Amino acid sequence: MDLVIIAIVLGALGLLVALAQQLQKQSKAKLHAKPLLSRPEQVLFHRLREALPEYEVLAQVSFSQFIRAKGDTRKENWRRFAMARQKVADFVICNPDFSVLAVVELDDRSHRRGKDQKRDALLAEAGIPCHRWHVKRMPSGEQIRSVVLPEMTPGGAGVKHEPAPVGTTDSANQVSS
Repeated sequence: MDLVIIAIVLGALGLLVALAQQLQKQSKAKLHAKPLLSRPEQVLFHRLREALPEYEVLAQVSFSQFIRAKGDTRKENWRRFAMARQKVADFVICNPDFSVLAVVELDDRSHRRGKDQKRDALLAEAGIPCHRWHVKRMPSGEQIRSVVLPEMTPGGAGVKHEPAPVGTTDSANQVSS
């Protein structure tokens, strides 16, 4: 009887392996490289670099690279970290030693206020200021310096929503306090 069970298990494993190999062969989907940043993100990236030449500007950085949880049980720390680890910041502004000073987000129609508020709350909890601009109201270099620099101080975290363009009703850009 033991041999029958072993034979059935081995047969089932063999079928699963064969099925997995067959599924991989049938897929016509191919992976292709794509630009890291959209056109508007490229514009803002270059403006950030020009406006903040004394700082490092990084693009598309996973929250897991600059946020961690500590101070509770291992399980609770992992739970808190799991809330942040799959999120990605559009831009991270750092000191030359790569310590994080601020996050900059470029909002477009794909952004949802509820999700953005949760992301912003995680950043605020970590003490990282977050600045948001709407793609239709791209800041100049001067605006970037005047808004971002004053907030890049230890403990000076806050979420800064820049006003939406006049005549729009994009709720992602309403000022929150």
